Amino acid sequence: MTSPQLMSDPRSLLEATFDVFRNKTPSMQMIDRIYDNVPAPLIITKPSLQNRWPRIVYVNRHFCDLYAYSREGLIKWTTKIFSGDKTDLSTIAEMRNEIRADRICRVPMITYNSEGREQKVRIEISRLALDPSPAVDLWIALHIPMD
Repeated sequence: MTSPQLMSDPRSLLEATFDVFRNKTPSMQMIDRIYDNVPAPLIITKPSLQNRWPRIVYVNRHFCDLYAYSREGLIKWTTKIFSGDKTDLSTIAEMRNEIRADRICRVPMITYNSEGREQKVRIEISRLALDPSPAVDLWIALHIPMD
């Protein structure tokens, strides 16, 4: 499957992810080889019961480029790091509701990079359920820059 196919069909990206995690415990190098070839900023997060903002567990190199952060600078932070004055909290609530209903959610949003500059992006996010247990629930999202 080519990267453009992954971009046009988020379910294909999810299926590729399932294959990686289902077959064996992947190395970070294996994960990087897959997600760094996705031609868009990609983030994987884990929801938290203690915090309304999900914790960042993975970002690809395009995500780091878009937001001007290093991968190490983002892992274990929450997605609140991208919010600011113009971030619409009702859109974030809408995304959570769509994910919980197991639907792909596509929303425009204003986020902020490491220097505090606005980033207008279209977020395409979905629940990534690798296991029926909520303990291993992950969310995967593309942050597609808007002009």
